[in-house]
Amino acid sequence: MASRLKDSAGSGRPFPRSGTWGQPGRVECSIVFGGVFTLLATVWLAQKYEQVWTSWQGEVSEVIFVDPHTVNITRLESAVELGAVCLDGSPPAYYLDRGFGKGADNWLIHFEGGGWCRTAEECLNRAFTQLGSSRYMADEIYMGGILSSDPAVNRDFYDWNRVRFKYCDGGSFFGEVEEVVTVKQSLKNRYSERSAPVYYRGMRIWKAVMNDLLSKGMANAKQGFLTGCSAGGLASFLHCDLFKDLMPEGAKVKCMSDAGFFLHIPDISGAPTIETFYRDVVKLQNITPNLPKECTSSRDPAHCFFATYLLPLIKTPFFVLNPGYDNWQFYNVLVPGKADPAGEWEGCKKNLSHCTENQKTTVQGFRTELLKQLDNLVNEVSENPGNGAFINSCYAHCQLELDWSFSGNDGPKIEGKSIGQAVGEWYKGVKSQTLIDCPFPCNPTCSS
Repeated sequence: MASRLKDSAGSGRPFPRSGTWGQPGRVECSIVFGGVFTLLATVWLAQKYEQVWTSWQGEVSEVIFVDPHTVNITRLESAVELGAVCLDGSPPAYYLDRGFGKGADNWLIHFEGGGWCRTAEECLNRAFTQLGSSRYMADEIYMGGILSSDPAVNRDFYDWNRVRFKYCDGGSFFGEVEEVVTVKQSLKNRYSERSAPVYYRGMRIWKAVMNDLLSKGMANAKQGFLTGCSAGGLASFLHCDLFKDLMPEGAKVKCMSDAGFFLHIPDISGAPTIETFYRDVVKLQNITPNLPKECTSSRDPAHCFFATYLLPLIKTPFFVLNPGYDNWQFYNVLVPGKADPAGEWEGCKKNLSHCTENQKTTVQGFRTELLKQLDNLVNEVSENPGNGAFINSCYAHCQLELDWSFSGNDGPKIEGKSIGQAVGEWYKGVKSQTLIDCPFPCNPTCSS
């Protein structure tokens, strides 16, 4: 079977298939053929994958191996005249795998992740990658995990209409700036500069793609499920009730975030790194007018970009999937490079088993704070008793998009239950699902 491998700062660093959860592993493959078959296989593989490199506080890579069942991209050209465009002005895009049978009238929309850009220069950099332009997106991909069409992988949603919503605005699909900003940038190691227009139109992208999907059958949906990974997981919090409002009256609608619960905490030096970062994003992309008034009327708008303040306001049933030890947050929120100039945390961040006793206390404190901020949800005393959670003790980031981590026999489990099983039972209402793992390193399934 074809596989999809992804290692990324914002779009979701996957679990290692070898090694331990304390040490993000390497996925290494080798295909050996004899004689002429080696050459033929090499040529075939070269034609069958696309590798894209971009960056946001780290290196992002995406390798897509084409599966016999691939899904073609839809670049929504009609959105351009509405101003609903990616950072570079190209049309927004998505991959739609049509539902069939009993799932033909059900829709699952999944926001892709990929971090954010806080300055015009950072956004310009993204405009030359798939995180800011549909020109760099693959024409066809294999969709795994909760987007898979294989019932052995995705037993509850395999026959639904499944949409992978490509992320190209840098603001969790929530920005709105009418003005087109021309950005100039000096190129490193070159005696030149580049200049290009940059568009901040995330909310328009959301509306344009939703309208297109409504015209393709979503207007008659019987069930809807909005999900997302990382920055896309934050987008699920931001757009959940908006999605519910688009669905037909009487439709069953729920939402979920995968690794989108970014903690509102200072870094180890005491600096408000992530808060300052979000404040810059919110200001740059004029996000404040789109944030819930119930939040911005009493808080700094930057705070209202955190899930901890959004979740209590969401009326639609919501499921939070998050690792108790989010490795992306460890690198970018808890211990960013500037907070550790001597590099004392490098070993700990690479492998939690290598943490000092003091570092272990900080690491466990991160999980404690996550559970504290999720307290109303976890204890089911929120205004929405239909909420749920799956908080494992793995050192990981996104967990929905890979077959094995979503539902594989060797994937992470809590009380013997896989992520796919827990999410499916929660969505169907079989029973309440609030699964909280024991502290690291107690869970052996986190070392698969």
